[in-house]
Amino acid sequence: MEQIVEESVTSKEDKRLAKLLCDGDPDTRKSFLKIHDKRLFVIASKICGESFELDFSEKIKPKKTLHEGDEKSYDEIINTYQWLIHQLQIKSCLYKARARFENYIFNVLNSKWVRKDWLKWKTGVTGYVPKEIKKLGSTHTDVFKLLRQKKDERTIGEKLGIHPEAIDNYIKDIYDSLIKSDQLDLVKDYKISSINILHDGEEVSFEPADTGISTEQQTLLSIQMEQIDNIITSIFSLSQQKIAIAYWGHKFSADLLYKGLKKDAPGILEKSNIESVDDVYKFVTNFINDFHKEIKNYPDYKEITNKGARTIIENYFLIKK
Repeated sequence: MEQIVEESVTSKEDKRLAKLLCDGDPDTRKSFLKIHDKRLFVIASKICGESFELDFSEKIKPKKTLHEGDEKSYDEIINTYQWLIHQLQIKSCLYKARARFENYIFNVLNSKWVRKDWLKWKTGVTGYVPKEIKKLGSTHTDVFKLLRQKKDERTIGEKLGIHPEAIDNYIKDIYDSLIKSDQLDLVKDYKISSINILHDGEEVSFEPADTGISTEQQTLLSIQMEQIDNIITSIFSLSQQKIAIAYWGHKFSADLLYKGLKKDAPGILEKSNIESVDDVYKFVTNFINDFHKEIKNYPDYKEITNKGARTIIENYFLIKK
């Protein structure tokens, strides 16, 4: 099994390695970690925002002598390292052999999306508060915790005894701090207010079905249909677009979509690397992620989250069906 890990050269071998890791094969995971544990530990340290000088001569451990505060940080890194091992398995299941597996998996684990997943995981497990918020003071910290619980301004003010005019300032400080550290989605989602389309030469505003997301400053965000068209047609094949129309536009379930296309248009499934119902779900996730990555290249839409991207896609294909 170790040989598979060390000599994963061809696409076939990469796919086999990914499948074994996805299936949770213990020998494969052990062999992979034996080779790449240092790399994973460095990623874990980076995610935690720490920079230990490491000694891997015998086992993973910091070179420097740990003090009380350092021990807490080191424990956090170890916990994150274990979390990354679980992510390794999950992300291996999404491998499409478009690049060497090693390049793919470490690009993914190093991505800001994985760090955001970690933030949500850690917040849910430990009541995590970013160090940037702690620096603002205890009141800001208390406000942040209530924002995480989706409490509104009035409730926060009443719970903490803060004057209504002052609570706005606390929240603004928190938003500004989280924006700088790319952590705003810990407390705030995004809203797509309208999609503008041309009908008979005139611009018409389409109100989306899901308006439960908001921009960071509660401003209205208008997405030009032409821009969405450009993104969709430039990064997705016709086969992928047809599957998206069936899934989001016609509201087919993953099971119905797969069985229907397998019977009537198997070529579309083949071109999109879909071999099972589970692959349909993976396709949907990858479609949203790819669209999100691309739309953030537009200056006006750089603050859109993955959830916001999903909303745009859902409403776009309702129009296009």
